[in-house]
Order: sequence, then structure tokens, then C-alpha cells
Amino acid sequence: MQSTPHPQGHSFSMGPSQKLLIGWGAVLSLSLGAINMGLLPGQWPVIIPFLAFGLINTHNLFTFKKLETATWPNHLGYVSALIGLTVMAMFSGGIQSGYTLLLATIGLMAMASRKNRYALGALILICGLFATNHYTNLPNLIQGSVATTTTFLMFISMGLVGYIYINYHWFVQRKALLQQLGVLETDLRKKDTLLKEIHHRVKNNLQTVSSLLNLQSKNIEAPHIRALFKNSQNRVICMAMVHEMLYQRDDLSKIEYRSYVEQLTGYLLKTAPGGHSRVKLNINVPEIKLNVDTAIPLGLLINETITNSLKYGFTDSMEGEIYIGLTQAENQHFILEIGDNGKGFPAELETDKLDSMGLKLINSLARQLKGSIERDTKKEGTNYIVKFQESQKHFHSVA
Repeated sequence: MQSTPHPQGHSFSMGPSQKLLIGWGAVLSLSLGAINMGLLPGQWPVIIPFLAFGLINTHNLFTFKKLETATWPNHLGYVSALIGLTVMAMFSGGIQSGYTLLLATIGLMAMASRKNRYALGALILICGLFATNHYTNLPNLIQGSVATTTTFLMFISMGLVGYIYINYHWFVQRKALLQQLGVLETDLRKKDTLLKEIHHRVKNNLQTVSSLLNLQSKNIEAPHIRALFKNSQNRVICMAMVHEMLYQRDDLSKIEYRSYVEQLTGYLLKTAPGGHSRVKLNINVPEIKLNVDTAIPLGLLINETITNSLKYGFTDSMEGEIYIGLTQAENQHFILEIGDNGKGFPAELETDKLDSMGLKLINSLARQLKGSIERDTKKEGTNYIVKFQESQKHFHSVA
């Protein structure tokens, strides 16, 4: 028959801090044993437990190096500590001995380690020490100044071991946390690199679409059809610019919107059909950052508005100005003022009833931004006021 393996819960694996504790316990036990040999010559009931406990802990360390999950050395350490401290307390004043406190400390350590059998054993032994004061008459081998010295050394030793153990335990935990943090930062940077690559490829694909639209438009003779292709090309480039700015910067969640507006409007003015060298741009956009879900539809809205201004607002010889102003209100709300001082619409014209692809797209983009749009009839030309709020769905970067 095959033997049944022991459950994993019965094995004991010693960590670095526990090895340090046992090692220092062994050193101090042997040292105190040697000191007591000088202070208490011939008082072997007090000397032998110190030496025995030190030798047992030394043996346990070597055993754990060979057998990492051995259980019996751990049990042997608790048993020897309980017996040794009980014997030392019996011959140094019983329940009034300082070693009784050390025995209680061992019991609390056992309880903290969920070794309740040893905690119960420590309680029984302390009760037994209380009984020895009433029913036995064992000699007190540690008295006077020697008792003071040994008690002082014992408490100093306990404090030193506790201090070393706590600091080493803190150091090990801090090192482990820093290692975990390093792994997380590495993973996040890999994700950032992947996102940059995605934005780069999206930009390249959009530029490819733009190039195809441009090539296709060259084969079309009808001016109004060619204009439709040109408008579509501008919309694709408008989106491509956002992805280009994202992969070129460390922050993958937001873009500097003033720089984006300057690049977009400069491109539109440069590539617009006809001569618009007398049309000036007046851009009043603060140094703010907007996330992708806001930047793209807002960029498309600006693209449509500027395209309409260049197409319908000015004749080839007219001087004029296109204004773009963005102000930030409270709670991530923004106000965009955009328009021109060109010919404009007649005051009585209801623009929302016009069958215009550009105007329909402008209104649709305003709704996508969870905002509203209205004409500013107080100004000369065609002007709009768009109120919107920044979308809260965006990527986060560690950089």
C-alpha cells in the first residue's frame, strides 16, 4: 500500500526572519550560559538550560538548511524553551522569578504563531510554578546582586532580539514591496509602450486612408464630388493628428490642446482651396490637456467649422479673421467660441433646417460631447458657442 502523504498544513517552512530570530536566540543563550558560569559557578540547574537551549537552536538552524519543511526541530525548540525556562524559574524564586515573565512571553509567541498547544503548555507550567511556592521548598540559586545582574541581562537580551527581529522583518517586507512595485511599474511601462505602438499604427492607417482619398479624388472631375472627398480627407487627418500627438508624448491619456488646435488650423488654412492668405487665425486656447474621447470629437467639430468658414465665409480677395477661444468653467465643463467675421448667414435664416452635411455633423459632434451649440448672432459673420464637458473615460499612464 502507498503511504498517505502528509497534508501541506503540517509542514513548517522557515523564513529568513525566523532563522535570524533562532540564530540570535542561540547566540544569546550560549552567551548567557557562559556568563552565568562565571556569576554562578556550580549552579548547574540555571546554567544547563541556557547552554542546552543555545545548542538546540544551533542544531535547528543546521537542520533547516538541509530540510526546509522539517517539523520536529520547530517542536523541539518550543519544548526545550518551555522546559528550560521552567527549570530556571524553579531554582530562582519560582513564580517571582524573572524567567516566569520570559516563559509567558514564549507562550504569547506560540499563540501568535497559532501553536496553541505550546501556549497552553506555558500556562500550565506558570500555574505549576505558582504551586511550587506553596508545596515545595526548592533553593533560590540566584540572589542579591547576582539576581539583579542576570535579570538585567535577560531583559536586555530580550529587547535586543526583539529589536533586531522587528527591524529585519520590516526590512524584508519593504524589500518585497519594492520588488513588487518594480514588477508593476515594468508591466505598466510595457502597456504604455504597447499603447504608443497602437496609436502609431492607428495614425499610419488613417494617413493611408487619407492618401487613398486624395488619390481617388484626382480621378474625379465633378468639383462638388471632389470637395466631398477633400472634406473626408480632412476629417481623417484631424483624427490622425490626435493619435500622432499621443504616441509622441509620455502621457498617453491626454494631449496639449492648444498645440493640437494650432497644428490643425494651420493645416486647414494651408490646404484650403483658393487663396486665403489674407485670413488670419486668432487662437485663444489655454495650455490645457484633454483626453482622447474629448479631443477627437472636439477636433472634428473645429475642423468642420473652420472648413465651412474658409469655404463659405470669405471670397478669395477678402480679408478676415477666424477666432477660436476655449475657456474652462467648473467641474470639467468648457466653453468653445469659434467663428469668423466673414459674410455669415442672413439673420432670419434657420440654420438647423439647412440640408448641410457640415452643419449636421457639427450638431452631432456637440451632442457627442454631451454639450449644446448655439449661434452667436451678436457678432459679425458666422460664430458658434459650444458648451461641453470632458469625458471621464480615458487611459491612464504611469509616465
